[in-house]
Amino acid sequence: MRRQALFVSAIILGLILLPILSLAQEDTTENIEYSFGTIANVNDIDAGKFVVKEYAYDKDADVEVTYSADPSATLENINSLKDIAVGDMAELSYVVDADGNRTAKIIRIFKSPTNPGPSQEGIAPGEAAPEASTPEAVSPEPTSPEPTP
Repeated sequence: MRRQALFVSAIILGLILLPILSLAQEDTTENIEYSFGTIANVNDIDAGKFVVKEYAYDKDADVEVTYSADPSATLENINSLKDIAVGDMAELSYVVDADGNRTAKIIRIFKSPTNPGPSQEGIAPGEAAPEASTPEAVSPEPTSPEPTP
């Protein structure tokens, strides 16, 4: 009988402490948000910061927003942050800290036609595109004469 009372007391104590202990655990999940827009400024790219011009639905206007790249951010379509150029399109997955600062966790860049990236046809930035061949340099394929009736 004494064992039963001890067992029941342990269960009741556990049920009382369980909600308290679960509230004490810190929430480690991040609320990932998403945005897209056009790169407007890369003046501070060495510090991992860049500005994106994006549409703010709550303001019904375009706004410029500064993002910091997380040091372990996933980069897509670029090799490094230095490949980002003004005019490129950006898709970002980011988190917002308590001060309202946005830290990009995933950065997808789509190079504008005027800023071809290193992955476009294997041409590195600053490297000249190969010259197009002229019609004189290309041999025409032989054609057979039309049969006469």
